[in-house]
Amino acid sequence: MIISTMQLSAQKNESRMIILPASSNYSSSILKYNTKTADIHFYNVENNQWIINARIKSPKLTIKGSEFRIESTQGDSLAFPSLFIYAIDTGEYEFFYLKDEVWLKNPYLPNGNVNINSKDLRINFTKGTAESVAYVSGFSTDGKEVSVLKISNDTWTNIDYYPRNLKN
Repeated sequence: MIISTMQLSAQKNESRMIILPASSNYSSSILKYNTKTADIHFYNVENNQWIINARIKSPKLTIKGSEFRIESTQGDSLAFPSLFIYAIDTGEYEFFYLKDEVWLKNPYLPNGNVNINSKDLRINFTKGTAESVAYVSGFSTDGKEVSVLKISNDTWTNIDYYPRNLKN
């Protein structure tokens, strides 16, 4: 699945968009979000136009931060649509899934925190498969530190196999 991301700027607030292609269970949609507040809006195609879906509200975040990024996956026959939301300045993150047009906290993926010495992080979530565990990877944008975490006893913990510092 190819997911496109676009960036829009408007004075002090910045919006980003994620285009979610159609699947056999869901129509194409656009998720537009504010990077300062993580407020989201969903758009669907109706009569050849993108129309906001006012029934889907923003999830209630419990993480703290002043700038956010969102990853989204389109649902399929086995899984609901989902969100991975993280703060680039604190490293905190959390997971949601969409059921009956309401974002619910994912009970199988607890909140976590990428603890590296940076206030400008990028974090990715990789879902588990039959062959591999789910993990979260984070890195500082200066390229000096990295952290890879897995779930252990309902808590995200560092995978010690991966060194934290990158040597130049």
